[in-house]
Amino acid sequence: MLDHSFFVRLLLKTTNLQFQEFSQTLRIKLKQPLPGEIAHKNALPPNRKATDFSALNQNQVKKAAVLVLIENNNNQPQVVLILRTTYKGTHSGQVSFPGGKREKKDADFLDTALRESEEEIGINRNDLQVLGALSPIYIPPSNFLVYPFVAISNKVLDKVPEEKEVAGIYTLALDQLFAFNTLRETEISYGPGIKVTVPAFHISNIKIWGATAMMLSELKYILKK
Repeated sequence: MLDHSFFVRLLLKTTNLQFQEFSQTLRIKLKQPLPGEIAHKNALPPNRKATDFSALNQNQVKKAAVLVLIENNNNQPQVVLILRTTYKGTHSGQVSFPGGKREKKDADFLDTALRESEEEIGINRNDLQVLGALSPIYIPPSNFLVYPFVAISNKVLDKVPEEKEVAGIYTLALDQLFAFNTLRETEISYGPGIKVTVPAFHISNIKIWGATAMMLSELKYILKK
């Protein structure tokens, strides 16, 4: 039998370093040209083409930002995700990164990601170090252009879900999330009576698909370079 843990260690060799070294390595990698579409295609939902950003009407798309928060849990990196509450909307009940729509009061998209994270999971931006950003992703069903930012915390943060928007908070170890065969084709219920087969990350009973899976796919690609 193949030792899957071997492949995990090979893929995420930076996680065997001290967390500070991991953070420094990731910061450097995020400053290099991002893989974007190359990495996104591994988790791209079916029948969705890669986005031609030059053709997007910036005055018509809605804009948002999310925070890819990685915490230090005993020198092992873990990522923070949320389960959105059920509501009448495109992303109802989905697993995602904390974040949301940009507001006029936000200084920039990074400010949006930090503000939304503070509101949704009760963390303090002063406990974070922002390392960089991942590639923007356009989501056709909701017409959102999303800007993902990556930040780290040197400790496991206390989190409090905002009840109206967040049904649950997950902290997932990167070496487990990116283990062999966690990204695979999955049938997802998408609206009343609608089921689609999409690439999704599986860990425990959690299924992560869509834009969030595309962002994780890019992070995985960057870490294994």
